[in-house]
Amino acid sequence: MPFMKDKMFQRWSLLPAFVLFLGLLTLVLGTSAWFTVRLLNHENQRSSHHVDLELLAKQMEHNLRQRLEVIRTLAHNGMVSNVLRGVTEPDNHDMRLALNTTNEVVHSELVAVYATNGTIVSSSNNKTMSTTGFNYAFRPYVQGSRRGETIVFPAFGVVTRTRGVYLSTPVYGPGRTVPLGMVVLKIGIGEIEGLLKESGDLVAVVSPEGVVFASNQPSWLYHTTRPLSPMAAEQINRTRQFGPHRIVPMAFDLTRDETTIGRRRYLVDRVPFPVPGWSILSCRQVLPMIPLPGLHKFLLATTLSVMGGLAVLVFFLLANIQRRRRTESRLRRAEEKYHNIFINASMGIFQSSFAGRYLEASPSMARILGYRDPSQLMSEVRDIGRNVYVDPGERAAVLDRLAREELVEDYETRFRRRDGSVIRVALSLRIVSNFQDNEPFLEGFCLDITAKRAAEDALRREHDIVSRVMETSPLGIILTNKDKEITFANPKAEELLGLTRTSNGGAEYAHPDVRMTDLSGRILSLDDLLITRAMPRRESPIAYLRIAMTRSDGRRLYLSLNTAPLRNASGELTEAVSIFEDITDKVLTEREEALKQQHLVQVDRMISLGILTSGVAHEINNPNTFIMSNAQLFTDAWQEARAILDGYYKENGDFLIGGLQYSKFRDRMPQLCSRILEGSVRIQRIVKELRNYSGKGSAASLASVDVNDVIRSAEILLGNMIRKSTDHFDLHLAADLPTVRADFQRLEQVVINIVQNACQALPDPSLSIHVSTKYDSESGSVILVCSDEGIGIPEGQLGHITDPFFTTKRDKGGTGLGLSISLKIVREYGGTLKFRSNPERGTTVEMQLPAEHRALDRDGAR
Repeated sequence: MPFMKDKMFQRWSLLPAFVLFLGLLTLVLGTSAWFTVRLLNHENQRSSHHVDLELLAKQMEHNLRQRLEVIRTLAHNGMVSNVLRGVTEPDNHDMRLALNTTNEVVHSELVAVYATNGTIVSSSNNKTMSTTGFNYAFRPYVQGSRRGETIVFPAFGVVTRTRGVYLSTPVYGPGRTVPLGMVVLKIGIGEIEGLLKESGDLVAVVSPEGVVFASNQPSWLYHTTRPLSPMAAEQINRTRQFGPHRIVPMAFDLTRDETTIGRRRYLVDRVPFPVPGWSILSCRQVLPMIPLPGLHKFLLATTLSVMGGLAVLVFFLLANIQRRRRTESRLRRAEEKYHNIFINASMGIFQSSFAGRYLEASPSMARILGYRDPSQLMSEVRDIGRNVYVDPGERAAVLDRLAREELVEDYETRFRRRDGSVIRVALSLRIVSNFQDNEPFLEGFCLDITAKRAAEDALRREHDIVSRVMETSPLGIILTNKDKEITFANPKAEELLGLTRTSNGGAEYAHPDVRMTDLSGRILSLDDLLITRAMPRRESPIAYLRIAMTRSDGRRLYLSLNTAPLRNASGELTEAVSIFEDITDKVLTEREEALKQQHLVQVDRMISLGILTSGVAHEINNPNTFIMSNAQLFTDAWQEARAILDGYYKENGDFLIGGLQYSKFRDRMPQLCSRILEGSVRIQRIVKELRNYSGKGSAASLASVDVNDVIRSAEILLGNMIRKSTDHFDLHLAADLPTVRADFQRLEQVVINIVQNACQALPDPSLSIHVSTKYDSESGSVILVCSDEGIGIPEGQLGHITDPFFTTKRDKGGTGLGLSISLKIVREYGGTLKFRSNPERGTTVEMQLPAEHRALDRDGAR
């Protein structure tokens, strides 16, 4: 009994849901039925409208084809060719009779014979005035027939002052391949507008530019359905297609499927007029929905109730109807926009014959090939293969490929512009047929890719340069993502940190097994150094941080670390770049130098360098190292930022950055970065030489020393003094000079004292200093000679210049210790220091040191 109660409860609980389902189903089916009836009613009106419009277009096309056959027959008449060749008089009785007869037979307004220059040589009788002798070379139908084409051209008569459709076909003589002239027939607009008036709708014939040429609504004439582009307006004025009439826009919109005219809704439809680019536009009033009969309503309701499942089918049917309407609408709009696309497209659009002549060309096609306009291109280029292609054989190859495939896309080749320059282009071609005579021709697009290919080559080269710089950089560089994973490391970073790639073969690296501390011994976190401190709202990025690192193999290194964030366009941190510089030798040297002191030598060196202290060199090196490490990072960042700025520049034009136009700033920026790096490297080299010079040296720290290297190092340290003292500093260093046994810094101190004294002896920068080295094989000595054209040394003082504290420059800060110490150092190395001087003519200092191989031979002999 309880089971029965539960079962009944379940049934009653399902009843409201079932009733709701039936209600919703009835509502949906009823609504669908209403919308179906409405849409079908609307679609029937549109379909009927379109069929009537197509019938009207077919009737006009039939009339035009009949007239075309007539004038083609007349063009083959020998009497016409005789007139054009000058065999018979143009205005003879037979010719005029033939033209008048043709005019009467086809019910046309005028039949005329034109010469190739566009002048009418003979015509049928005209009711108002004779047109013979008038020149119509500006008309496109004359230009087209001159090229051998049959043209249909609606226009306003310049002489007859009436509208009509001009049909033109070329006339060839016996054995001729070039037209002698053309036969032109004009159909009066009255015939066309008579057909339009038979329609119960609002009908108009519209030009490719959207101008109404004929209509059963006189107020529509010479109105445009869309704004005219400047190029289209110029074309209309040049051909005088609409005579003196002013073209004004319509008061209502005819570009959509429906429009409102005088508070009434109209369906708008278009079909092609039998002239390329022209169309017939029709507006039909939207009728109110006609209610279905009662029986039909009953049958529809019964069917929907019984066949509820058909609701899905009805839905898809309605969706397909709507999709079809949208597709048809898009197609119509695409056809209307085709002409504007042809005129304004950035890529070149063209039509050409198989013989190698351009039939049509867009303005951009003319610009790509360096011509003023399409007419100049079509008139001057008579053989595309020879006049345009750099390699004429490529056009033949394209035609062969078209014969097999009927469509060629993105075919890259080289074109020669009118000025002779060569460009790279991408072609897309297909074969199409002429509407009028069904003759095949080529239609295609041309895109100038010269700049694109050059940019790709430059980008590829820059990528190669960056890759090589990263591989050969003496600095370790790594990238770390937000997950604290190392995603990139250059070879130097792999070496310094002992990195190993993960087993999956990708570019990621296993977390290095290292221990890091600062120089005071405080333990540091590697993750914190690489990425955490670059996070938003955390500590500032790391710059020139000295750390001590102990690797898993026990090797201990001292590193200089710089870390900076990399962010996306929205400013979010994506990665951080870290740069490691191995400063182990530098730190150890600094610690060793801190324990050494040579008071007398340091005092003399400070005087020789212009009271330069090692602390100054240290202070210079700190910011210079920061500049060098960040200048390269700034250079890399500029390469990435340039792509974004170039895109903005192309879209928005030039703009100011740092007070300079971007087009100039973009070219100067790489030079500025390069100069910063060059200057930083030069500072680093000078500071290094200053630090080396300031280091400790003793007679006990002997090594093999190249005297030429000592001179070059001294030249760097004294570079500023040399440039200020003389404009003629000559340096001649002997090649393959043997080494000497000495201490580099102490020997450098001697050379600096000698060259510094020579600079101070010159009263005028126009005087010179000559420094040279040579090897004396007889004495086995390396000789350095320094000669100056200075004031010289008096004979009475020459013997005392090496005495301690003897100086002639005490008022300038001299101590008299320089040459005394220099002589002592040279004698410690077994050498001599000689002086020759002539007052007012200069001084020569000669330093001799025993060559190292001579000393070795002597030791071996002992």
